[in-house]
Amino acid sequence: MQPFIGREKELEKLRSLYAGKRSEFVAVYGRRRVGKTLSSSKCLAQRHLRPESLMA
Repeated sequence: MQPFIGREKELEKLRSLYAGKRSEFVAVYGRRRVGKTLSSSKCLAQRHLRPESLMA
């Protein structure tokens, strides 16, 4: 697996939204193959969550 670099700003935003007291809706969008799923998964994994456990 290649190293995960250059997404600290985005990861910090996801972390701050996750840590907030309110419920939040987050839409992660962008061009294909730029790391949207990997960024989201990495953020959730740091909190010991699996992405599929959050999907209805």
